[in-house]
Amino acid sequence: MRTCFKKAREILNFNMKSLLLFEVGLHIAISATLLYLLRQGILLSLERQGYSYLTAENFLDFIKNPLTILLFSVYVIVMLFLLLFEVSVLLGCFHYSERKVKATVTDIILIGSRQMEIFIGRNPLMWLPGILTLMPFLTMHYLVRQFFNIKILNYAIQILISEFKYPAVWIILFVALLLLCTKLFLAVPAAVMKRGRVKDGFRESRSITGRHYGRFLGSLLVWNIALIVVLSAFYFLFTFLAAVFVHFTKDAAIALGVLLKIEDWIQVGMGYVAGVVGTVCNLVLIYTMYRETTRERGSLPDRLPDYGKSRLFRKFGRKRVAMLIGMCVAALELVYGWYLISQRVVLADDIFVSTQVTAHRGGARTAPENTMSALMNAVEELADYAEIDIQETKDGQLILLHDSSLKRTAGLNKKIWEVNYDEIRNLDAGGWFRKEFSGEPIPTLREVLDYCKGKLNLNIEIKSNGHNEDIVPKVIGLIGEYHMEDQCIVTSMDYHFLRQVKELNPGITTGYIMSVAYGDVSRLEYADLLSVKYIYVTESMVRSAHEAGKQVHAWTVNAEGNMMRMNSIGVDNIITDRTTLVREVLAQENTDTFVELLKIALR
Repeated sequence: MRTCFKKAREILNFNMKSLLLFEVGLHIAISATLLYLLRQGILLSLERQGYSYLTAENFLDFIKNPLTILLFSVYVIVMLFLLLFEVSVLLGCFHYSERKVKATVTDIILIGSRQMEIFIGRNPLMWLPGILTLMPFLTMHYLVRQFFNIKILNYAIQILISEFKYPAVWIILFVALLLLCTKLFLAVPAAVMKRGRVKDGFRESRSITGRHYGRFLGSLLVWNIALIVVLSAFYFLFTFLAAVFVHFTKDAAIALGVLLKIEDWIQVGMGYVAGVVGTVCNLVLIYTMYRETTRERGSLPDRLPDYGKSRLFRKFGRKRVAMLIGMCVAALELVYGWYLISQRVVLADDIFVSTQVTAHRGGARTAPENTMSALMNAVEELADYAEIDIQETKDGQLILLHDSSLKRTAGLNKKIWEVNYDEIRNLDAGGWFRKEFSGEPIPTLREVLDYCKGKLNLNIEIKSNGHNEDIVPKVIGLIGEYHMEDQCIVTSMDYHFLRQVKELNPGITTGYIMSVAYGDVSRLEYADLLSVKYIYVTESMVRSAHEAGKQVHAWTVNAEGNMMRMNSIGVDNIITDRTTLVREVLAQENTDTFVELLKIALR
């Protein structure tokens, strides 16, 4: 066992630079892309089934739908195809590392691509069951981490388990399939290395594991325990550093809430790191165990490809071309990575988050309401959304203002529709709150969108005051100009406004603001969500809304007991002046983990 571990470490270390560059580049590219495709697939299936949101009540109908099954099947095949590509490249890299041959990223990608082409050519159908038998050993760290992090996976497993009539039977079947994989997991490495067939690989795998079953499983167990210890150490280190960072950079009032949000990000990030480390480290051990128990050298070439026939390689040399390609790939990855970071609100929030938090009026507890300072604080406190109020001036400018009059927040005793923007821009909208905010201007919607793009989702409430019949096209036009349709919700107490929104842009999410919730909410066809005063939010109302495929946002929830009640009855979003306190309550209340799923299954 020690010899095998030592050999695996030597193979990993020899071409470590190329290996790291390939893995980082590959996983940056495919992880966020797959996440985006998953989100778009869910949205497409929901749209075709007539739902606005995926909820507890429509979940089973959603997953049983033929379109969902088709999209999920395609998604799984794409993931397995990418995993096979990664395995082919890594096996090629390990092959040359074992023979002490230095390989660039270009080398291992070209070799791996060729090996995969040959492998699929000889196994046009069997490559799928082949890679499936190897998948549990390569992706177990990633999958377990994601059961903790991706709430939709937690929820899906709970629903499915609750629907099983005989859960013990399913558990036994799952364990049996896992044990079968422990007999067949060498099939793909054998077939790739020998450029042979998966059927022959299955026979060889059964033969080898039959002789070394206990040794192989023991080695994998010890190896993975070591990986868990190392990954856990890094997790605690990052959490400690985050705590130090928050302690010294954030105000004490918001420090805990910010830390809890950062800790969520660390959990997600460690899931991806665990995926990379688990795949590479387990595959190198499997490769080493296979090589140590067989005498065949395999059919992979002992030399790197001959690039001499290529004019490009002949003129500039293999190393220079490889460096140039590597720099181009790195540049593309940086641009792509920056795009993903700038669009993080759109790509991931509805996948990873359960109950979301909205800063009321931009963040009215820590700064003057509906100002840039309030929005900056909402970003600082890592709120999921900021709720803002939009009204129209006499000359048609869209500004942030809650009341019809400017008296309370800006000291001018006039109605908003009586004043031009030139007069409003010089008003003080912050002095009433605290002296330090004196001179704070009233921002325009354009300024807000420009600042919040890629940073913060917005709940844009369009106020109805009888003097702004043309306000909706202007709001929708600005959202479209900034391409923030996926980052903005448009809400209003005026249902006519929501109808206009849907007629102008059906893709924008709409919300009907209700002081009292009563009646058949399913008839509100132009409202994707209900924004309801918290005292009228009941479990039955939430259930009815979810059955109609609509979310429920509760406002304005500032007391801890009410926050706990809203979370317990399943509201989707809590609108509050105290975002940090909501984070703390959610952290205490949301205790469902992968362990809980096992408890449910064994009841």
